[in-house]
Amino acid sequence: MTIHTNFFLAILSLMLAQSALSQTDLSAAQMAAYQDKLMFEALNLTEEQQAGVSRINLKYSKKQKALMDEPGSMFGKIGDIKRIKKAKNAELEAVLTAAQFEKYEDDIAPKIKSYMKANMKS
Repeated sequence: MTIHTNFFLAILSLMLAQSALSQTDLSAAQMAAYQDKLMFEALNLTEEQQAGVSRINLKYSKKQKALMDEPGSMFGKIGDIKRIKKAKNAELEAVLTAAQFEKYEDDIAPKIKSYMKANMKS
């Protein structure tokens, strides 16, 4: 990894640790930072892929956060959540290799889902 990548991961780790101690309702930026950290560590991304993944994670974290902040039950939001996930996955597939995307779906996405469930207010 490059020095920039290591620095970025260190900053993300600090942000995540601070947010975990201070609140349970994550901002879109915190959600994206957590996803970036997991993906950067597990997928051996190029710098170009890192930039694309970060952009995608932030874009869809904002959409998910906006949806979660809307009034209504989680049950009523399931269809929208699935649409957001499908659109995000389509964009990730264009940035990641087939092997990276498979690892993302099998290993990383379940961790992200569990983390978000534990840290998002509905």
